[in-house]
Amino acid sequence: MSDSVNYNLFNGKRLRNEDSVHPNATYVVINGFKRFIPDGSTYVNLWGDDNSGIQNDPNLENIPEGKALTSGASLLRIEGEAATYLVTNQQKLFIPSGNIFHDYGFSTAYIKDVERSVIDNIPPGEDLKSPFDGT
Repeated sequence: MSDSVNYNLFNGKRLRNEDSVHPNATYVVINGFKRFIPDGSTYVNLWGDDNSGIQNDPNLENIPEGKALTSGASLLRIEGEAATYLVTNQQKLFIPSGNIFHDYGFSTAYIKDVERSVIDNIPPGEDLKSPFDGT
């Protein structure tokens, strides 16, 4: 892959390189950066026990690396509202639409409903981008 690759096209993909030194290391691409998923419980918080969305990508090392997800990263939603966030690294990342939620393959079964005050007290990060944003 060259430097002109639009890595946002990989947004939402869960990837690993089965030929690498760490063949079980799994990443999710968020806003053009691969982010390490640190443990099984974090994976389950976001995708349940569905491993079918993990793809093998021998070029994984070419995708720029961002901060690993925090162990225990989760999906939070304001009670009674549709607004949903990925919470990781002490930031809330807004998921702007159901389509983007679907693009990332998140599991609705693992969204935790919380009071608005909980969400309001978490500093904002970048909104999650679709792989189709073209940016």
